[in-house]
Amino acid sequence: MRGRSPYQQILRHHLETGNVLTVGCIFVELLQGARTQKEADKLLAYYNALPQASETGLWTEAGLLSYSEKALGRGVGLIDLAIIAAGRRAGARIWSCDKKLLSLLKKEEKFHAKK
Repeated sequence: MRGRSPYQQILRHHLETGNVLTVGCIFVELLQGARTQKEADKLLAYYNALPQASETGLWTEAGLLSYSEKALGRGVGLIDLAIIAAGRRAGARIWSCDKKLLSLLKKEEKFHAKK
């Protein structure tokens, strides 16, 4: 959501107020796309400051979810499924622009940002 107003501000607000639960795989993807060391350092600082979802058994759960939803054939990857599984475990809503990921969520599992 880099540079997308108002989403960048909304995300920053939720990050700074501790309303975000994270999973390691999210930050691995974000770090992969970091353009500068400063950006990577900022991402790591957020990662270290945010509450972490438990990842024990998460990848097995993601694989089972992939199987049950036939996600591979729908183009949904394991990282997206791990995000969904972690969100469901925590009773958290998921904010994403990824239409394939969103197609697997129930309405009440989606975070809707207010512009």
